[in-house]
This record gives sequence, structure tokens and C-alpha cells, in this order.
Amino acid sequence: MMFRPVGDRIEVSIPERERFLIAGLPSLLEGVGEVGDPAFAILNRAAYRGDEGASSEFSRLVEDDTAKARSADRAILADVGRGPTTLTRDEGLGLLRALNEARLVVAARSGVIDDGPGWEDRIPVDPDVAVLAWLGYLEGELLQALSALV
Repeated sequence: MMFRPVGDRIEVSIPERERFLIAGLPSLLEGVGEVGDPAFAILNRAAYRGDEGASSEFSRLVEDDTAKARSADRAILADVGRGPTTLTRDEGLGLLRALNEARLVVAARSGVIDDGPGWEDRIPVDPDVAVLAWLGYLEGELLQALSALV
């Protein structure tokens, strides 16, 4: 178990080879920002479909807060990539958001959007699908630990 609830905190102990992968995720996420990047489109969807003006205004109003929140979440992800640590509930939620953001970025950039029947069969032959499955596994483990906190 990589995420273990202990009182009101979560102990994080991820094997070194997997920490190596986690340590690379913050730089992957920092690279999102170009309008032509498919990950940018996924992470910055229009708030009001069909109303470009309202969507632009909404984006303008929340972009600074969103950037600060994503930066804080990515810092938690970087800490977890450095080695065993302990997280508060809020930090655990931040890690969950960063892991989900990473899944979205990998999926968008690799074009993996089909999660219908048989996608698991692609794990051994498609590294992008393997990474998506692994990130999903981490999210599931973290969610279980978060729900068990006192």
C-alpha cells in the first residue's frame, strides 16, 4: 500500500522506481501552456459552451487562482517524487488533482481517449496506456486513503 492513513494524515511510501516516474510529472505538467498543445485544450476547456464571450470572461477571472492552485498541487507531486512523506488531507487532495491533471495531459498528447471494452489489453503493448492505467491506480489508492482519514 503506497498511501496509508494514519490518524488525520496519509503516509506516502512509493517504491523508488515509481517515484522516479512521479518525479518527472511536474516538468510534464509545466510544459502545458501552448494554445496548439492538445493538453492545453483539455485543461482549459470553455466554461460556457456556445458563449465565447462569457467563457473568455470566466477564464480571465479565474486564471490567476487556477495557476496558483495548479502550481501548489504540482509542488506536492514533486515532494512525493522525492521520497517518503506524510500528507495532510488538503495536501492529499492536491496530489489527487495533480495526478488527474497528469492523466489528462498524457491522454491528450498521446490521443488515448477510448476507455471502452478491451483497453486493458493495450497496457502491455502501449506505454501511454500503461502510464494512464498506473496513474489511475495511484489515484484509486490515494482516494481510498483519503476516505479512511479520521
